[in-house]
Amino acid sequence: MAKPINVMSKTALAAAFTATAMVPVQTAFADEAQDQAQAELSGVVFDVNGESIVLSYQQFLDASFDIDGGEDTELANLVKDENGNIGTPDAVKVGNDYFDISNWVDANFDNEGESPEVIAQELADSYTPLTEEETSDYSDYGEEINVESVSAINTTGVTLTLEELSEDEFDATVSVVDPNGNEVAVESLDLSAGDTEVVFSFEESYDSFDDIPAGTWTINGTEYDFSEQLAVRTVRNADGGSQLELLEALQSDYFTDVDSELIAAYDGADFSQVQSVEDVQEIINQVNEDSVEDQAVKAVNDAENQIELLTALEDGGFARVNPDWIADYASYDNSNLGGGSNDAYTEATTPEEVQNIVDSVNLDAIDDNAGSGVLVDAEDSLDSADINKAESLINKYVEDDEEGQPAVKQPLLDRVEIHKAVIAVNEATTNNTLQSRLDTLAEVVDDASTFDIETVNDVLLEEYRAGIEDPTSVDSNNATETLTPANIQQVIDHVNAAELATAVSNIETNFGDGTGSTYDSSDEDDQKSALKELNRLADVSSDFDKEDIDKELIADYIDDIQTDIGKGSDGEVDWTSSATDSAKAGAISTIVNDANDSVVTDAIDEVTTAADADALLEALKDKNLDLQNVVDTNKDAYYNSPVNKNDASYFTKVTTTEEAQKVVDAVNAFVNANGATSATQMNSSINSFVAIISDSFFDVAEASDYINLSSAAKLEVSEIVFNEKDGEYADAMELAVAINNAVTAYDDFLNGASGVNNATTISEMNTALNNEDVFPEFFELSAAEKVEKAEAVFNKLQELQALENTSSFETLAEIKEAAEL
Repeated sequence: MAKPINVMSKTALAAAFTATAMVPVQTAFADEAQDQAQAELSGVVFDVNGESIVLSYQQFLDASFDIDGGEDTELANLVKDENGNIGTPDAVKVGNDYFDISNWVDANFDNEGESPEVIAQELADSYTPLTEEETSDYSDYGEEINVESVSAINTTGVTLTLEELSEDEFDATVSVVDPNGNEVAVESLDLSAGDTEVVFSFEESYDSFDDIPAGTWTINGTEYDFSEQLAVRTVRNADGGSQLELLEALQSDYFTDVDSELIAAYDGADFSQVQSVEDVQEIINQVNEDSVEDQAVKAVNDAENQIELLTALEDGGFARVNPDWIADYASYDNSNLGGGSNDAYTEATTPEEVQNIVDSVNLDAIDDNAGSGVLVDAEDSLDSADINKAESLINKYVEDDEEGQPAVKQPLLDRVEIHKAVIAVNEATTNNTLQSRLDTLAEVVDDASTFDIETVNDVLLEEYRAGIEDPTSVDSNNATETLTPANIQQVIDHVNAAELATAVSNIETNFGDGTGSTYDSSDEDDQKSALKELNRLADVSSDFDKEDIDKELIADYIDDIQTDIGKGSDGEVDWTSSATDSAKAGAISTIVNDANDSVVTDAIDEVTTAADADALLEALKDKNLDLQNVVDTNKDAYYNSPVNKNDASYFTKVTTTEEAQKVVDAVNAFVNANGATSATQMNSSINSFVAIISDSFFDVAEASDYINLSSAAKLEVSEIVFNEKDGEYADAMELAVAINNAVTAYDDFLNGASGVNNATTISEMNTALNNEDVFPEFFELSAAEKVEKAEAVFNKLQELQALENTSSFETLAEIKEAAEL
């Protein structure tokens, strides 16, 4: 006997429903009942925020399984009650009918132990479904099916393009309304996530296309003109039939620009595969275009004079036609087209061949590769108007380059830019302007073998301007005008060579071998003249650096150069005749640098033999050494700068200015470390000290491990050094050892066998943290506080080690943060 629904609690209702609805469909006793049952449980209705949502039976099962498995899914949330259990549905769906949930519970009690199919059949046979009015607000759960377009309608269904589904959709359907406003039923589909192209079948097919209502159909709000499809179908069916049938089909309002006089051409086209108005229109347009092109070519062929030819070219839509070149179009040899003796335009058979004539003539007019053309003429002139005209004609009458094809137009425009740059160089009236324009020329030429900006010497810009204005003034063999980058390069090369030759000759003559009317190294006027000539040589030679010249040593330079020249063929070069000017400039550079080195060597000797701190300070400040950051107050430290107390000062070992600078820097850093009043100051000093003292010159390896630490770790190690410092370090070695000891203690604290990162218990962590040198803040805590902080650090370590990319503490700061110290 059925249990009255009004005595059941909401919880009991839910339990009564799920107890039967969750029974697997294929149970042992259900197989037999399935043969007799025709109805099936197809959906379940839940109240979701005031809306009646219909879940398919499969969706209900999925939601139930998600709840049992503790999964927080969208489906599960739809059916959950406030306690997180399966809620009570309002109704069930059997086939296409809906029944109140109380009917299901009653049927269940009447068929206790039966499968959901048997209970569903009982509902269908013995209970009254809810009315259409009662279910009017029911809506299926699932992603809304958005129709992007309708591809086709035929006798069996409708083909759609959907907005891509993000999840599976079961029992999906669409609303299909014919032009008469009648809803046409379609069969539901199970759609998969990602589906876009689908076909919904009509529940009742049409017998023929003639039975399908013509006009605008609406599918889920998207309109589709079926008459358009019929028009396309008519054209497709007319293909291969009579021309009259095809013309009538093409004259539909759906197609445009149909010319009845071209019916033979339309008939020759293939309409058998068209599927859309666009397909048909594309063929119509192509036939029309071909007809127009044929007429244009015929007009060109039939032209009897240049005037008629120009008219045919312009009216025929051909591109880049220049009336000024019409005679060349008319007389163009047709050999490029493979024709006979007639002019090419009379034998062209396609628009492409006609256009080829025009473009070929245009290119020849620009440059025929035989020494003639507008661009060739412009390049033989330094008149800007000529090159501007050539550029305009190229832009207007030369076809644009196509990607993947050999460039034609761009190389012509590149030549224009190069010649513009050449003209600009010729028009430069100041040295600064010339330099700027030579830079521009190098950029547009972009080929050092043609023009090399590296050969331009800014000291000689005045001479270059004179040579460019009159190229023959620097070499009688030069052209009278610099029309090309190569011409300009020629002028520069000649000026460079001439100025170098003059500078070398002046030194050879005026320095000489020290005899006769040559410079006297003790004469002040001769010294000034000699210095000027050496500077000039450095200005015009790439083999002699002006920075090497020290005016204080000019007397030595005079003596040494005279001595070497006096050696003749046995000097740095053969001064008699065979050496080049460049080689002689290099020899003079060598002589000057040897004199410089001799002075530096003497200054280094003063450093290594200094008798006391004052003498050493004076030697270090010798301008010939050019040492930086020599601090007067550090003089005693400089003089007493051994690595340990048994070694002599490092300044007794230096042999070069570079080594002397290293010792100065190392001592400065050492003094700063001794005077540091904070960990930050110590960090800065140690960073400098270690970077220098690790150099092979000092041969001190004790502090090298410090270099490999991170910046944060370096600061923390410096703090250890600072805290451990009792007084001034006696020498560099003592500081290096202190740094090394701090690095070792720091590393042991973090990663040693008993270190923080290897602690496996809170007790072990407590022991690892209790380090007075590295972690004094922890060391000063009470025993209870230490345990509390050790636990916090241990817990943080566990978190780090549990990460996907296993980690650990890398700095003391991270440990302090975990311990909140």
